Amino acid sequence: MPQKITTPHTHNFPITSSGIYSISITATCTKKNSLRIELDGLAFKSLSPKTKNEYFYIPPTWNGKELKGTSKTIIFIAKLSKGNHNFTLIPKGEAELILEPKITLLDPSTGSITLLEDLQSEARNCQPWVTVALVNLPLNTLDISISCQKKFLDSDDVKLIIDGTIQKNTKSIWRGKNWFWRGQQLRGRTEINNFYPNLPTGIHYVELWADGTPILKSFDISLEITKPTKRVPTVNNPEWTGDFLDDPEEMILARLIFGEANNQSNEVKEWVGWSVINRTKANSWWPDNIHGVILQKGQYDPFKKTDPTFLKIINPLHYENIGASDKKSWYECYEIAKSIVFGKTSNPTKATHFNSFDKQEDVEWYEENIVPKGKFIKKFGDVYFYWSPN
Repeated sequence: MPQKITTPHTHNFPITSSGIYSISITATCTKKNSLRIELDGLAFKSLSPKTKNEYFYIPPTWNGKELKGTSKTIIFIAKLSKGNHNFTLIPKGEAELILEPKITLLDPSTGSITLLEDLQSEARNCQPWVTVALVNLPLNTLDISISCQKKFLDSDDVKLIIDGTIQKNTKSIWRGKNWFWRGQQLRGRTEINNFYPNLPTGIHYVELWADGTPILKSFDISLEITKPTKRVPTVNNPEWTGDFLDDPEEMILARLIFGEANNQSNEVKEWVGWSVINRTKANSWWPDNIHGVILQKGQYDPFKKTDPTFLKIINPLHYENIGASDKKSWYECYEIAKSIVFGKTSNPTKATHFNSFDKQEDVEWYEENIVPKGKFIKKFGDVYFYWSPN
């Protein structure tokens, strides 16, 4: 990396394993200069959409008007996949890198991670000091430890800003409320404070501004990402979660049987269920698993959102105009699907296709266009079953 940045400079770096990384950069600018950064092409925007100055209100930038030659450390925290990545430093005028950028793999499972410790500010006059930028991550908890000295004319102070909101000092009079840690109060002591923003996944900024020469003893952040536990549909509570992949195999198969053969005999229901299994084992263009076969695009009408039956299969016990016979049928479909999935019944057919027809010409069209290489197997009422290689 060049020390002086006068033209846009792109730094490429490889990531050998996917994970959450920190990218730490310390730089400085003088009055008429500024520096901003893009990470994998992502340009960080202002917290104030009304501003016309592309640098001034963006926390992860170096603004010479604010810094006036003092340095600022920016730490980006982002999920990075295995492969090549880059960041681009884009100056307005001239900027200077104080330290070589540092890229570190973090381990969120350990709980709080220390990003900075024992960092003393150079002499500042109410100026930016540190920014931590979270990229498409939640902001849960912060533990920040600061030491400030009481001085004769101008004591050390530190301001904390989270997503543009200044964290107020409730122990101070109005003139000092914007400075969370104050030398007048701490008198050289170290004070650790815990913050619980609990902000959802997104772009988040945590800023520290300094006055005087305070010491950042530690800056810890919790990055543990807990995935919400998804509800697993059951026979008595089969309502769709919004993702059919949340269904156990017997559940999605029961939905199919219910949608295709609700008013049919149990024998038809069994043949419908086994036709799905036959597709998974056909070594043809169908997927080799139950979810893949059922969700394959364009295959089964009940799984098309535009089909009236879709509203029934996503909530088999509570759809409009449901009757007692429908509820009884749902439980039959589920038991049949469960027996098929867990191998409690033997396969009665090699059928891979089925359909209901009202007219003979419909049967002829289906056989000519859908299963031209297939073979008719059996008819139950108006339901025809076929074997076909594709």
